[in-house]
Amino acid sequence: MSLCRSVAWLTCVPPTHAQELYTTEVFQQGLQWLNLSDNELETLPDELVHLEKLVWLNVSQNFLSALPTGLLHIQSLSELILQGKKSTRHTMIYMALVGNRLPSIPSDICKLTQLAKLNLKCNKLKELPGELGGLTNLTDLDVSQNELVTLPPALFGAAKLTMLNISENRIQYAI
Repeated sequence: MSLCRSVAWLTCVPPTHAQELYTTEVFQQGLQWLNLSDNELETLPDELVHLEKLVWLNVSQNFLSALPTGLLHIQSLSELILQGKKSTRHTMIYMALVGNRLPSIPSDICKLTQLAKLNLKCNKLKELPGELGGLTNLTDLDVSQNELVTLPPALFGAAKLTMLNISENRIQYAI
């Protein structure tokens, strides 16, 4: 079962409507595919974390600055699409893709020039793209508990990087 609200120009999911939506039969039967792309959402409702059967979520082309706590801990979620809207109104400054099984990160993350904090811990990452070094506002990067063997040299070109957590990986040489 899926719910598509794409190109509806939503600015929010009002709490009163959100509560009605989450108690509908659609959600009770186990929503698996949700497309909220191409709207003007600034936040996502916290209730999304209760979609235990959600496999695919597209929230791209919105104005999100953060994700609900726990969204990325939905066990069934295998694909999350977060590409941002080109706008100076809001930009993504924090992203957490924690506790998934991601073997790589989407290259579009490297285009989020205002991104300051990126948390990728507890995945299956084997390598990081060198383009991460081009994130000029990146201050915090957590790639702990992955399967990294090396780090891209360009990563150290991120001038504002002040916190780098690479613990519990397979790094074989000292930096």
